[in-house]
Amino acid sequence: MGNFSGTLSQDDLDGLAKITGSSLDEIQILQTNFQHLDKEQKGFVSKRDIIDRLGTTSSDEKIFLNKLLDLFSDKSPDHRVSFQEFIIGLSELRSDSKDSKLRLLFDLIDSDRNGLLGAKELEEAFKLVKLEHLTKQDITEIAYQTLIYADANQDGYLDFEEFKEFYNTVLQITI
Repeated sequence: MGNFSGTLSQDDLDGLAKITGSSLDEIQILQTNFQHLDKEQKGFVSKRDIIDRLGTTSSDEKIFLNKLLDLFSDKSPDHRVSFQEFIIGLSELRSDSKDSKLRLLFDLIDSDRNGLLGAKELEEAFKLVKLEHLTKQDITEIAYQTLIYADANQDGYLDFEEFKEFYNTVLQITI
């Protein structure tokens, strides 16, 4: 699929529909929204374009949005997100597959993108949950205890399978 330049060919639209499970109408709506993000009609958007356009004000929202946009742009060698990358990324967010959602959650937490979650990454994720009655020290302790409990191979990190097992066994939160 070529770069987005205003309109997509029918083959491009059909390909995106197949990859993402979206209807052609949904793709065209997303294409219009993408054009609003790409104000300068560059054919791509950057994190800055999206953040500026959305005008997110809360620091927690900015942290989450930055992590999410990192996932989109990390898939692109130049850290620019084309329309095709944008819509494929959005389709991953909409997935009905529990494994896909867990993979997305894991990738959001894995800030250094090494495929492993350390105590500091778990601590940062727990901070975003905003459990008001917990102190910073409590959150740190929960992160370390989580790592001790869920680290089946005892390497000091959680890989995706260990994370998934912990999530399914202990957390059992509906996603």
